[in-house]
Amino acid sequence: PIRGEDGSWKPPYPPQGWWPDDADVNYDSGKQTHMLSAIREIESLHGGDRIRIGKSTTLLIDDDDFNVQVARQNGVRAVRLYPSNPGRVFADIMAL
Repeated sequence: PIRGEDGSWKPPYPPQGWWPDDADVNYDSGKQTHMLSAIREIESLHGGDRIRIGKSTTLLIDDDDFNVQVARQNGVRAVRLYPSNPGRVFADIMAL
């Protein structure tokens, strides 16, 4: 489940073990902690020893440019969703 702002998804701080090179990740900005929560949830549901999620397998699609920029600064691929032109997201994904 993807959780909102109920506080149940916040990881222990400082979070560790998200990306192999997570020392460079700024967890205090954008969607970084929320993405961490979703990744840990998926890995726990499908067996962490069978599935590993990292920067190369993650794509953030967000309508908030700030979140997209923070993800990119942290080495996560990201594209902006424009609600007025949702079809654009497909072209932006293909351009990555």
